[in-house]
Amino acid sequence: MKRSPEDEQLFNSLIDQINQLQETIAQLNEQIKNLNRRSFGTSSEKTSAGQTSIFDDDSFIKAETTAEKTDEIIVKTHTRKKHNHQTKFIGEVEKKKVVTDLNDSEKQCFNCQHKLKKVGTRLDHIETELIPAKLEIVEYYTTTYKCDNCEDEDDHVRFTSSQAPKPAIQSQFTSASSIAWLLHQKFELSIPLYRQEKEWRSYGLDVDRKTLANWQIKATQMYLSPIYECMKSELLTQSYLHADETPYQILRRSDGRAATSESRMWVFTSREGAEHPI
Repeated sequence: MKRSPEDEQLFNSLIDQINQLQETIAQLNEQIKNLNRRSFGTSSEKTSAGQTSIFDDDSFIKAETTAEKTDEIIVKTHTRKKHNHQTKFIGEVEKKKVVTDLNDSEKQCFNCQHKLKKVGTRLDHIETELIPAKLEIVEYYTTTYKCDNCEDEDDHVRFTSSQAPKPAIQSQFTSASSIAWLLHQKFELSIPLYRQEKEWRSYGLDVDRKTLANWQIKATQMYLSPIYECMKSELLTQSYLHADETPYQILRRSDGRAATSESRMWVFTSREGAEHPI
């Protein structure tokens, strides 16, 4: 049966609508699959609109969904032990006892006005009082005497003078206590000399870090070298030693080599459990 031109036009219009609907359905299905992959697949996977994949099969989506629905594992928690550090005094710390007392007017009974009798004292609280370090200038003078009798008899004056203690380092404004404090801050507290320089200035002594370094070197050579030699002699008598090698740089070398040349420092110690540990 031959179609009329109107029917032919209507038929073609319906065919176009069906094709558009099928294309829309296909796009919607692709969007649903992409959403499923984003929800149940790996988060790093990126897809673009209209992109097909080998995982478009529904069996893969079902497998991913099933894998996500695993049983939840409950891990038993534990309570961490609290470490309460109790503040306490270490070593022999000087104690000062402060006793508060009543005024004379308060030593009468408020009821009968008779004189009160002392019963005793009780500890109220304990506190620490820090005494900051201070710098003192100590000037040593020697006293000189002469003999007037010798001067009268033979016109020869004889003088006798007292002896002052020798300084820790000759011609330097330092003492044994100052050097001990310098070495304590440098090696015990790891405070560099440029920071100690500021601290000494706050005490009232304007000294630069180069002078502090000279104090440190001279004190080591004068007072610690004998101890070092004794420890070295004892260390060399042991059968086994531990050593640590550390590379470092010397800017001004005494052997004339360049500052970029390699230098090394070795530290030796006795083994664990040695009879005389060094």
